[in-house]
Amino acid sequence: MPDPRAPLLAVLIDADNTSPRWTKAIFDEIASIGEASVRRVYGDFSSTQM
Repeated sequence: MPDPRAPLLAVLIDADNTSPRWTKAIFDEIASIGEASVRRVYGDFSSTQM
């Protein structure tokens, strides 16, 4: 059961400027602080560069 005192965090990732290889490290760091209750990734997913 999650700690009810843990901070609830929103994680917003700019996928155009962040490599997917950092995803695990980002969420591991967030987990050490609190609970990522909102997770969003933003970017131009129609681009072939993604």
